Amino acid sequence: MRHATRYLAAALRSLAGAAPVTAAPVLLISIDGPDGVVAVVSDHGFAPVEQDVNLYAPFLAAGLITLKDGAVADWQAMPWNDGGSAAVVLRRPDDWVLRARVGALLAGLAKDPAFGIARVLDAAQLEAKGGTARASWFVLF
Repeated sequence: MRHATRYLAAALRSLAGAAPVTAAPVLLISIDGPDGVVAVVSDHGFAPVEQDVNLYAPFLAAGLITLKDGAVADWQAMPWNDGGSAAVVLRRPDDWVLRARVGALLAGLAKDPAFGIARVLDAAQLEAKGGTARASWFVLF
């Protein structure tokens, strides 16, 4: 058990220095004997969610997504939610008028504190970080 205590103390020190978004739960138990330890660590920790953000609403209001009977009937640009972020995909990525329209929408949303957007990556920034080539932007909350 003394080894388990040493490992637990090290794990807790590590978590204490981590950013809240990366802090993850740790389970540490001792197994029969002083050297038997099992540690389970999650790599998907998140800060507490204080606000739910609906990116679909502004895309609907801008006419970029069309609903029929509550289902998507057509779309020009679509947010793909991914936990604390969202990729924004264009149906026609080579349409520069559409690209400018969606870029302006995202710039406006990023300035509105109600949306809690920390940063919007463009396609080049996203690709440089290894993100999907299908997305034209990546929204980070």
